[in-house]
Amino acid sequence: SDADGAFRAERVPAGSVSVTAELFRHRGDQQTVALERGAEEQVRLALEPITTGTVRGVVRNAADGKPVDGASVVIGNLSARSDAEGRFEIEQVPAGDRSVNASLTLFEPGESPVTVEAAGAVETEIRLTPITYGAISGTVVDAATGEPLEGAAVSAGRHSTRSDAAGAFELERVAAGEIRVLASKAVYVDDAKTVTLAAGGSESLTLQLDPVTWGIVTGVVTDAETGRPLADAEVVVGTQAVRSDNSGRFRAEKVPAGSLRIAGKMPAYEPASVTAELSPDDEREVALELAPIRFGDISGTVLDAKTGEPIAQARVTTGRFAAETDAAGRFRFESVGTGDNAVGAQHPDYANGAVTAKVPPAETVDVVIRLDLRREDVTNLEAELAKAGTIDLYGIYFDSGKDQFKPSSLQTLRAVLEVMKRAPERRFQIAGHTDADGGDDFNQDLSERRARTVIGWLVDNGIDAGRLDATGYGETRPAAPNDTESGKALNRRVQLSFAG
Repeated sequence: SDADGAFRAERVPAGSVSVTAELFRHRGDQQTVALERGAEEQVRLALEPITTGTVRGVVRNAADGKPVDGASVVIGNLSARSDAEGRFEIEQVPAGDRSVNASLTLFEPGESPVTVEAAGAVETEIRLTPITYGAISGTVVDAATGEPLEGAAVSAGRHSTRSDAAGAFELERVAAGEIRVLASKAVYVDDAKTVTLAAGGSESLTLQLDPVTWGIVTGVVTDAETGRPLADAEVVVGTQAVRSDNSGRFRAEKVPAGSLRIAGKMPAYEPASVTAELSPDDEREVALELAPIRFGDISGTVLDAKTGEPIAQARVTTGRFAAETDAAGRFRFESVGTGDNAVGAQHPDYANGAVTAKVPPAETVDVVIRLDLRREDVTNLEAELAKAGTIDLYGIYFDSGKDQFKPSSLQTLRAVLEVMKRAPERRFQIAGHTDADGGDDFNQDLSERRARTVIGWLVDNGIDAGRLDATGYGETRPAAPNDTESGKALNRRVQLSFAG
């Protein structure tokens, strides 16, 4: 047949003629026509594409490589079983990427991916790992009463679990062989039994725990630094809780014999514990030293002083700690030194504010910091310059990466202009600062250009250029670390200072 599927056969003997068409990866078609002498017959043959192939392979034991007989092999809804040589064959498998799965009792299921081609055959190998484990189940009971024990720890090799309310337990995938099964529970003596577990098998047993007898634990709780006795400290001996008296003494009776952990705690002190061995009907003396806690926590909220609304992304600091407020204006510091701590808050839109937090040991104190909107008017600028000789201006706004200020900056610029007019004998420095986003050279150049833009406006509005110095510091003199959005906002500023 040609590119159009057409064909022509001439000088075909007249009579009954069988016409057959075949093509690779297609099912053939055949028609019979009665051809008369000298006549011409038109025949249409339809070849159906073959869309399936054959998967052949072998199933082997992953441990020794030997063939596995009788394994179930499945591809989609098609299946077969491996023969004595581990061989299998599945026909009519749809072409494409397929997963060949094999399974057999006492083996882990195996899988092999194959790509089946139409009218083709693909060979694969599946390895099944022998199952070398089994399951152990049973019950843990009180040896004295026969009642089930809930919460007993049961272990076999590296496997462990706990008994339920009925005392029952189950351990799966335990390595076959001789296995020691151990059960333990507080105030009971451990019990263990050894079972022989077959691969793929299961064993059931009962573990009986004898109740432990009792003893007495006494002692004293003292301050680790001063040695003075501590009254009303909580002391936990095993599962029993008692309190120390005015002389720091405590006493716990009917304490289960065996290895004990005695723990003490009280407000403003770090917990402490000791271990001791207690024999039945014995009395054991112990000493607990509690170290004073030197730390507490501070939490708080930063609010607009006028509206009471929370201020988000404010930078809050105390000592070496720094935080940024969330959308609710909240912040928190942990492990802050006890006593008076100054807590300050900064935000580009607000004047700085601070409060004092008196932190008690091991407790949290909550504070509220109220910030007034930043006022960059003549009065405030003159007062700050008189006090510190410099002031950070946040009311001069620039588009990102640009040196031309926005119209919204004019209010602050007019205030700066008036300050300079009122002090004609003074020289001033205008300094640009950026955050750490972007390259060092770019930020340095940008800060210089912005400073010059501000000075250009001041000169255009009547200030003698000889009274003004322009400089840029880029990101080299941050007002706050650049690791938070609030810190970056505080670093993006124009600084006004007295010069000379």
